Amino acid sequence: KLRERRPKGIIFTGGPQSVYREESQHIDPRIFDMGIPILGFCYGQQIMAVALGGRVGHTERGEYGPARLRRQGSSRILGDTPAEQTVWMSHRDAVSDVPDGFVVTASTDGCPVAAMEDAGRRLFATQFHPEVRHTEHGTRMLRNFLFDVCGLKPSWTMEGVVQGMVDAIRAQVGSDRMILALSGGVDSSVVAA
Repeated sequence: KLRERRPKGIIFTGGPQSVYREESQHIDPRIFDMGIPILGFCYGQQIMAVALGGRVGHTERGEYGPARLRRQGSSRILGDTPAEQTVWMSHRDAVSDVPDGFVVTASTDGCPVAAMEDAGRRLFATQFHPEVRHTEHGTRMLRNFLFDVCGLKPSWTMEGVVQGMVDAIRAQVGSDRMILALSGGVDSSVVAA
């Protein structure tokens, strides 16, 4: 089903699970052979590592909150971000052995494999969270993945998203009437819609 949707990229996000618990979410390792760029962070990095033959261990001391990241060599995801920067960590488990074909591209004092990648297969992973504002250059890292690696174009705007939602509602409602109620922190352009 995933192959039929022909995604330009996949992101595996974080979570509080341990990859070694039976009830934890697992992934079919064949997804990594589809040629689709993949970015995993936190639990996403751990599940990628285990699925591809690496190992994840329980660390002596977890990292929660800001951590100082040190880059090691070049990285398509880290791109031109600084050699040292603050990232946001939230983990107890961490990759201890990277899978074959991967190189470590960054570390912190508490996490020797803070970022890893197999650039040839377009597989990238971070133990830290690039999606949160506390990671200084996280937005740039996500842009590097989406635009440089996946080849997507930044062609949408919030106005376009709102208009798309309005069009979808109009298509569903037709000439019928409806009441729309919104609550909390809603942009005035959405309320007008």
